[in-house]
Amino acid sequence: MRRVKRTELFVLFPTAKYIYHPFIAHLAFTEEILNNLCLYSPCISGGYLLNHVQKVRQFDADTSRLYAAEIVCGLEYLHSLDVCCWLKAGNIMLDSLGHITPCGFGLFRQRDGMHTDWKRPEYPALEVLTDDKYSKAADWWTLGVVLYEMLTGLPPFYSNVLGNIRDNIISKPLHLPRSMHANAKNIISRLLDRNPDQRLGANINGASEVRQHAFFKNLDWQEVIERKTEPSFGPGHHAGAFESYGVDYPHT
Repeated sequence: MRRVKRTELFVLFPTAKYIYHPFIAHLAFTEEILNNLCLYSPCISGGYLLNHVQKVRQFDADTSRLYAAEIVCGLEYLHSLDVCCWLKAGNIMLDSLGHITPCGFGLFRQRDGMHTDWKRPEYPALEVLTDDKYSKAADWWTLGVVLYEMLTGLPPFYSNVLGNIRDNIISKPLHLPRSMHANAKNIISRLLDRNPDQRLGANINGASEVRQHAFFKNLDWQEVIERKTEPSFGPGHHAGAFESYGVDYPHT
């Protein structure tokens, strides 16, 4: 459930109520409470992706690749509708079979130039921090953050000092662990390109460019979209992953 102010309705409600996709939580019903419109999605029983990552420390390459591919499919669909999504590991849930389902209805039309209010400072792209504007290119940045987080256990520009995270995103060189596969390093570095015009997925080919990257080599995209590729990670093996929403990283 997400509580939305009336001022947000012109960007959220007209888009959320028409969205149906295998990897996006759909809007089930709404309820007005104290001048706020509450948006409800169906129960998703597998827990939050962020909590699962924190419990197992990091995912293996195959699990991370599949979840990244499912996110790509969801973003491709949203972008085809000229809709952007405030993507972060804390608003991605897993269903009972282990497939991803971004939720929270952080959706808006790109042409509205939506200003953002990020409560998790690890995720926004450089241009979002400096210009306070969000676009489709910023969605690909956040995919890079989530993929890095799945593979390593922490966001790429994390600091235990909260005030340092913004500076890290703006100027700190991206650290890629030596143990990370070359294709994973390449796709992450291209998704986290600080120039949104040069970022992977930001050109006219959009998601097609991302899907063709060597990181996804030998992946059957048709099986992915039809949910025929079974995740090697099962949420049922890690109970309690949705006991609290968006478990935070330690900051001072």
